[in-house]
Amino acid sequence: MNLYLVRHAEAQMLGGEVRRDADRPLTGQGEHDAVMMGRLLCTLEPDMRRIATSPFLRSRHTAELLSAQFLRPPVVDPWPVLEPGISLRDVHAHVSQHAGEPLVIVAHQPDLTEYIAWLVADAAAEIAFPPGAAACITLGAHTARVCTGLFRPHLSHNSTPSGEEKSMELLSVRIDKPADMNFILGHAHFIKTVEDLYECIVQTNPAMKFGVAFCEASGPCLVRYAGNDQLLIELAQRNAMSIAAGHTFLIFMEHGFPVNILNAVKNVTEVCRVYCATANPTDVIIADTGAGRAILGVVDGEKSRGIEGEDDIRKRKDFLRMIGYKM
Repeated sequence: MNLYLVRHAEAQMLGGEVRRDADRPLTGQGEHDAVMMGRLLCTLEPDMRRIATSPFLRSRHTAELLSAQFLRPPVVDPWPVLEPGISLRDVHAHVSQHAGEPLVIVAHQPDLTEYIAWLVADAAAEIAFPPGAAACITLGAHTARVCTGLFRPHLSHNSTPSGEEKSMELLSVRIDKPADMNFILGHAHFIKTVEDLYECIVQTNPAMKFGVAFCEASGPCLVRYAGNDQLLIELAQRNAMSIAAGHTFLIFMEHGFPVNILNAVKNVTEVCRVYCATANPTDVIIADTGAGRAILGVVDGEKSRGIEGEDDIRKRKDFLRMIGYKM
């Protein structure tokens, strides 16, 4: 199982109306960082079911913001054993009850570093958690290891003056779909993309079953959707949330192929470009600035192994004629 250990995001200091450590709320920056971390966790584990949290306010608020970024928000589950000064064995006993499924734990320092050290011997000795950061641990039957290191919260888009450089994070998002299902990934520029793509597909291939999702890039920034098959619509919604790059769209289909609708899709007025149309395993390479995301490219299938020979050419031509694409 993948265990994600998240330190609560930046919290207010004691003072004024905040008199107890357990009642410290998040700052505005802390709320922003928790939202950004939630989007990253949604990308890594879109089917996450549970976020366990310390009952302290700053941890609960962090957990709630993480959960809210998922298409199907995970349950936020307060665990008293996660209060500061945890018993490592008690925490691990709770974690073990959820073996076989990914789990997020939101807690405090230095408890998180100590828990990693307990799991992974001295591999955690150099890990220092800033507020809002996360580390991923892979727990096996007999071993544990840090598998993805430390994820740090994104810079706020308000924290860098105009014209100055700021950091960004590169992500690789795997398209989640059945192995043989075709899809199209593209970029458009207007909210009516969803309706226009729906009409385009229905008019071009009435027998095709499909789901469309479009990532709105301003205003409420919602995933807009349409289609004629509920499972394909949900598949498009889930992958759109994982990519979360403004103005991108996805079309998942059955009873047809991209080649049946691709030119029609390209000719939809607001469609700017198509990144890929494929049934291959696909990774989408994304740059995340904290304010928004951009698709830099896609990894469509596997890398090339060689140059085709005469026998390969003959098989390619025979295949195209067998399926009716060439006479």
